[in-house]
Amino acid sequence: MQYALSFLLGIALCLAPGCSKSNSKASNEIIQASVLSDTWYAHDPKRLTDELNNYFALAEKHFALNADNTSPVQALVVPHAAYYYSGLCAATAYQSLLKPSPGRFSFGTRKNTSINRVIILAPNHTMFHQGIALPYCNVFETVLGKVAVDTDAIKQLSKTAPFVVSGEAYLHEHAIEMQLPFLQTTIDKFNIVPLIIGHLTPEQRVAATRALHDLIDDKTVLIVSSDFTHFGQSYGFQPFLKHTQLNIRKIDSFALQALSIPSLAAFEEVLQTTKTTVCGQEPLRLLLTLFDTKTYADIHAETSCYYTSAQITMARNKLSNEINIKGLYSVPDDKQAEQSVSYAGIIYRKTAPPETTTFSFNAFEKTALLASARATIENHFLDQPIPESLLYPLITPAFEQNPGVFVSLKIQPEERLRGCIGHVTTEAPLYKSVHDLSLAAAFRDNRFLPLAPGEFSDVTIELSLLTPPRPITSSEEIVLGKHGIILEKRDRNSKVLGAALFLPGVAREYKWTLEETLTELSMKAGLLPNSWREDTAFSVFEDYEIKENKEENKS
Repeated sequence: MQYALSFLLGIALCLAPGCSKSNSKASNEIIQASVLSDTWYAHDPKRLTDELNNYFALAEKHFALNADNTSPVQALVVPHAAYYYSGLCAATAYQSLLKPSPGRFSFGTRKNTSINRVIILAPNHTMFHQGIALPYCNVFETVLGKVAVDTDAIKQLSKTAPFVVSGEAYLHEHAIEMQLPFLQTTIDKFNIVPLIIGHLTPEQRVAATRALHDLIDDKTVLIVSSDFTHFGQSYGFQPFLKHTQLNIRKIDSFALQALSIPSLAAFEEVLQTTKTTVCGQEPLRLLLTLFDTKTYADIHAETSCYYTSAQITMARNKLSNEINIKGLYSVPDDKQAEQSVSYAGIIYRKTAPPETTTFSFNAFEKTALLASARATIENHFLDQPIPESLLYPLITPAFEQNPGVFVSLKIQPEERLRGCIGHVTTEAPLYKSVHDLSLAAAFRDNRFLPLAPGEFSDVTIELSLLTPPRPITSSEEIVLGKHGIILEKRDRNSKVLGAALFLPGVAREYKWTLEETLTELSMKAGLLPNSWREDTAFSVFEDYEIKENKEENKS
């Protein structure tokens, strides 16, 4: 009865700007029309379709997802700023919903046909309210067409606190509307459950998750609409005035780590200690409560992209609006970053990735790790170096692994080795190892003079992540090109006479036979060329290579 009265009242209120009643009596549609101008996104269907297709093409080319995890998507965290700023970032997450088709950018034929319901959790930017606002309207409309509201789900939720029907909350809110064109591009047929999340007590969040639990199944995806740190005087958040971009990334890294664990307690601690201005913190709290209450099981998080409004502004060509992807990893100066909003994409899949390979990274992670290594070396040349912790990349779960690592520097175009230092095993997290070993390869490899500033533009960086070494009984077990080799020779008293290591790529690069490889390895260990033939222990390992593109490095 309460719902029926609220819905009738909604028909009257929805005649306000933003909603309209359909002329068709049979359809009984109450339509939420766009509340945004075309400065947010193109209001011409062809222009908008072309823009979205371009973002998806860039996402697939430069932000390819982790190929080892193709489990069903359960939830996404995506930004909601004007597409000029956040459109590419949103596309990197939404591409996970498309049917795979490598090398093809015809997205209309790749829509998801498994999902039929989308729950959207959005903040309220225009008014404060307690609880969760349900819509009066039963249809949302964009220039790409109409999107039906799941009215049965709305009716079901309206029976439970803290859900309440409130059309007023939707009249000027953009966080839901900005998701609709992306959903219309990636999913074939679906209804939405739009929810504007106001302030919730912990008890109300638990009650809300119980109600949502009954709606979530294998055909439902949950979207959290949120930007991250809003920095600047106009946002009332300026905790630092130096190294602005890097400090913002550090704060966002803490928040994204908590969301990736995922842990509501850790996220609350980040909000309390940093006071960061995450506009979607209430929807994110609700998402994390869903995880805590086991509505979802075996969730695995993948960060698809991260950049700030200052970075995307720098990366865009002022005349053509084309995006230089390398610019998204650049560091705007403090003046350029004095007003900044952060954007990130997170994909939550149903299960952890299968162990088909030892290491697995997406394109964003690879580029971010290499950019961190380059920034670390560049920092060494500065008169006033930046604090080490600000040079770490945005830290994803993959960067908290502690594999053995080697960092190699090569002079282009001949690919001449200019430094190579590493650890076969280490307890340090990957992002820390890459930082430390980049400096060591550049300045502390005693086979070379320290790297000079004028050389660095001709250097490319290669990272080799190592599997744990395993001993073998005979050198005949070595597979050249696949195995890295560790040679160790001891005397009768177990004193080491010589030891050396080759990465798997060494034999490939020099096109050596196994005998030539082991002869060279013996000499590298300070032994006679044929020492490897007798009383020598071998271990092998495999590596995972992450390399800079030498052409992009020169651009």
